Amino acid sequence: GVQTCALPISMLRIPFWVMLGAPTIASGGIVDAASFSNKIAPGEIISVFGSSIGGAPVAASSTPLPYELNHAQILLLARADFTDQAYGGDVFGSLPLFFDSAGQANVQLPLQMTPNRYAWILAELQGLPSNPVIFQVVTAAPAIFTATTGGATSGVVLHANYQAVTATNPAAGGEVVIVYCTGLGDVTPEPELGYPAP
Repeated sequence: GVQTCALPISMLRIPFWVMLGAPTIASGGIVDAASFSNKIAPGEIISVFGSSIGGAPVAASSTPLPYELNHAQILLLARADFTDQAYGGDVFGSLPLFFDSAGQANVQLPLQMTPNRYAWILAELQGLPSNPVIFQVVTAAPAIFTATTGGATSGVVLHANYQAVTATNPAAGGEVVIVYCTGLGDVTPEPELGYPAP
């Protein structure tokens, strides 16, 4: 006969990543984090969309940015060193994470990527890899981050005193403002990967 064993429910522990299934990056799921364009430049902050690419939503709490959040990583395969779409790259390594969840991760790409070449991204959750997804690197793809306040969406632009530039608090001609953006490509000075701009 068959023997059975009853265990109390409190003893049955299933890790969250087992219940999520295999990580999968969506086709077209690699986009600019500010505009959601598929044009990706060196050093860009990108969003990776898919399923089971992370666990509970978590944001980085300090800099330098972590390379793993909630047992999840986003890996860059090669540094856009390939002239065509044929896969064959070594893993460059984990990318610094701003945010990770089951359906979205926001990461920073390195500046040392060659425009007009190809690279691949893959997600890894608890050591289980996703499908690699290809993207082409362009020289620059500037995009301004936006925020919605009172039903109106505008670019995140600040005065030097960190007050928001708005219709009621506009920037003056010749004023220096702070613009939160990404996709500028090669910049000087070159910030270190995972660290804030100098």
